[in-house]
Amino acid sequence: DVNALIDGCLNVLGALKMIDRAPRAVERPVWVSSGTRIRADAPGMWFPAVRGGTYVSEGMLLGSMTDYLGRPMKEVRAPVAGIVTFIRPVPSVWKDATLANIAPVLTEQR
Repeated sequence: DVNALIDGCLNVLGALKMIDRAPRAVERPVWVSSGTRIRADAPGMWFPAVRGGTYVSEGMLLGSMTDYLGRPMKEVRAPVAGIVTFIRPVPSVWKDATLANIAPVLTEQR
């Protein structure tokens, strides 16, 4: 992941002629639109069932919430199909905390 970020930064610098480097094309780019943010309904503990980069279908389980004593509160499901661009990495959440973000995958660049 770090190498991808470094290469991307070097590509931008090369494209802007700030360094002597020809930009390298991404082998298989994935085009996404703006995402849908999934927020916590209440404070509690979050346990993700997927990782960032996972392709999900609408209704797929993203994770579950419990109260602070471990009692189940809610299963959190994907409201849209797409790729998970963010998944909350820590369990503790507050009301309206972002649990995940899903971006629909586009068939072509816009």
